Amino acid sequence: HFLLDTRGRQARAHMSELVKARVAVQRVWQEHSGGAAPVPSPTPKQRQLAGGGGGENEANWGPDLPTPLMLEMLRRESLMARAKVHLLAFEQIIHDRASKALQAQLSQGQPEFERLKREVEARGGGSGRRGGDGQINGQLEAQTALRELGARLQSVHDHKQQCDLEMAKREKEVKLLLGWRGTVDQLVERFQEAIARAKPTTMSRAEPTTASRTEPTTMSRAEPMTVSDAEPAAGAAAGVVAGAAAGATADAAAGAAVGSASRIEEVGSGRAGSAVRADGAAEVLAPEAAAPHVRSLEEGGGNSGVAAAASAEDIASAAAAEHMALLDDLRRAFRKEIFSQLYGDADDRALFEGLKAEVRTTDQRLEHSCVVLQHLEAHLLNCACDDPGTIIGPQLALPLLQERLDSAALEYAAERAKLAGCEVMNMEAAQAAREAAERERKLKAKQSKKDKARCE
Repeated sequence: HFLLDTRGRQARAHMSELVKARVAVQRVWQEHSGGAAPVPSPTPKQRQLAGGGGGENEANWGPDLPTPLMLEMLRRESLMARAKVHLLAFEQIIHDRASKALQAQLSQGQPEFERLKREVEARGGGSGRRGGDGQINGQLEAQTALRELGARLQSVHDHKQQCDLEMAKREKEVKLLLGWRGTVDQLVERFQEAIARAKPTTMSRAEPTTASRTEPTTMSRAEPMTVSDAEPAAGAAAGVVAGAAAGATADAAAGAAVGSASRIEEVGSGRAGSAVRADGAAEVLAPEAAAPHVRSLEEGGGNSGVAAAASAEDIASAAAAEHMALLDDLRRAFRKEIFSQLYGDADDRALFEGLKAEVRTTDQRLEHSCVVLQHLEAHLLNCACDDPGTIIGPQLALPLLQERLDSAALEYAAERAKLAGCEVMNMEAAQAAREAAERERKLKAKQSKKDKARCE
């Protein structure tokens, strides 16, 4: 009950976060576009080109969006990845329960299958011609039952294997989504750091502020991210963050993209999936990689004598220009590698509907569990004798009294039988005494007659 309530509250929290993120992205887009045009989202063609490593052509890149919109889209992507992981975990729980139920069906049907198999073998061992029609009919019935049960068990086994396969694929997808979310969070941090260190005036000149500089694309109608498109997203984003952290130029970013594309192809062929994730994680977790580039610029400026003569404003301007170059690299990498892998509005709606279905399922199961808990509580109260008449009267007191009455009745009946036996014995003794007295009287009378006759 507690776990169901917790999952329901988490699903509602994810739904609220998705709505807030969607509203935030739309608000930022309307502020910079000045119209009611839909928020740009990746097209199916861009997704296909990104998955196949064909994003070298700048015409296939994402639109030139404002930096705040890129940041909000990345934040929304992180929230959607987390919600997707939550939904996949819920589906994993449901499939696990289904797999256990199927395994229980197999365990229950296996003994019956073995019994029917032995029966068919036993009936088939004798001669069918000598057995008669009854034995032949019995053998046919056993064979039919064996085939039906075998087909049913085979269907259950196939269903269980399919369920286990889906669970394995979903587990792999969860791992890839967790890696993708970590990469997106790392990219958000790099964007925030570059924005905070760059001058606002420089940022305003670098960002497009009107709708004429941004051409919204059509909304994506692709399916939500699966295992096939999460792997290129993780590898490409890892190369993006590594190139941005090193302060690479456009050529260096292109080289990193080519390297990431080659690694994506290796992942697609199944040769080096774990190596790509390891390389991406190592590159993402190296934020200090930009330090040598900054130090080389400072040393070069010191050797030329410019740093000694420059004022504090010039030094700040040079630092801002350096961070602006880093921001430009991040923006370029976002358009080239990240934008085509983002979730679209259709994915957002599908994910929201999935969370809504999870909330309905958890609420229904909570209602059922509440009913069961109420029944258990009522039974516990009865056992605790809060209502003595319910349990003690008919189940304890009356049976005990009835047992006592039955024992007393048995004792009374035994006593009556004993008295009756004694009375019968007394009557028999009295009858025997009367008969003995009568015989004695008759003998005396006969003897007296004999004596009288002798005297005469």
